[in-house]
Amino acid sequence: MKEKKLEEKIAILVPMYNAERFIARCLKSILDQTYKNLEIIVINDGSSDSSLEICKEMAESDERISVYSRENKGVAITRNELIEKCNSKYLIFLDSDDFIDADYVQTLYELMKKYNSDMVACNLYFYSDKKKINKQLKQGADEKELETKEAFKKLLYQYEIQHGPTCKLYKKELFEGIKFPEGKTYEDLATIYKIVHRCKKVAITSYQGYNYVYNEEGITKNIFKESDLFMLTCGEEIFKFTEQNYGEDLKLASENLLITQCIHLAIKIPLDSKYKEEIGKIKKYIKQYRKELLNDKETYPRLKAFLFSSFFGIRAIKLTNSMIELSKKIRKG
Repeated sequence: MKEKKLEEKIAILVPMYNAERFIARCLKSILDQTYKNLEIIVINDGSSDSSLEICKEMAESDERISVYSRENKGVAITRNELIEKCNSKYLIFLDSDDFIDADYVQTLYELMKKYNSDMVACNLYFYSDKKKINKQLKQGADEKELETKEAFKKLLYQYEIQHGPTCKLYKKELFEGIKFPEGKTYEDLATIYKIVHRCKKVAITSYQGYNYVYNEEGITKNIFKESDLFMLTCGEEIFKFTEQNYGEDLKLASENLLITQCIHLAIKIPLDSKYKEEIGKIKKYIKQYRKELLNDKETYPRLKAFLFSSFFGIRAIKLTNSMIELSKKIRKG
């Protein structure tokens, strides 16, 4: 794609914590963008490694980079502070261990202008520490314009629009009065649905210019933490929000989102009397919506596999997940 002189400034916001292995590559990918009018803001969230020193050194060679540092407060507060410091009309989130293709900003910006949209969502590539893994999301049109309801539906199904803040270009005004909830593990899930609901138009594309670094050796995704309980609370909130704002039109989609969160929590939660209330809710919701989702053509096969296993209880869901993970390891050799 040819470089064009585009005058509007776009902010790239980078929350950073202990990213000394990746931050130089992350920032270099920003500096290499074909779209040059950038505001690059990094907040060091109390890193204990050499991340801050690397950022400061790179900032000395490019005045577009601003680096801030403070004690650790968590990614939600960091993202909120990044938005507050941003002086641009548009913004992009980039995690400090990830990186973007050289035409990423320009591609998303041109799509936003082409469709006069409030947000643009793209696809991504998965990278492991050892090799590049192409895990494409379910594919649709190369690019498409969506009205609010259709965009919200895709978000609920995680089809072409994901819950995370990355892989998107936003108008900054969308975040007015909306903040990532502090101290929550799933702060992105609790925030992005509100942003999508505010959009009059969303442009989506199967372009995969965002590179997500997948650290296989560091994965602890199935280790339970008390903060994981918020995923159920958040699922319930989004379900109610969808019912209030979209009624029957998105009923199946909202059920899909709620049950997806139930399955995620069922995989992780200990079968302990301490969590009797949460386990009871998981069982209730799955039993209530299982039949409809099994008959829903939009439900992913993986979720249907968990729904079938749920006839035999929470332990069967956990066993199904273990078998899926084992099959992945076998395929990788």
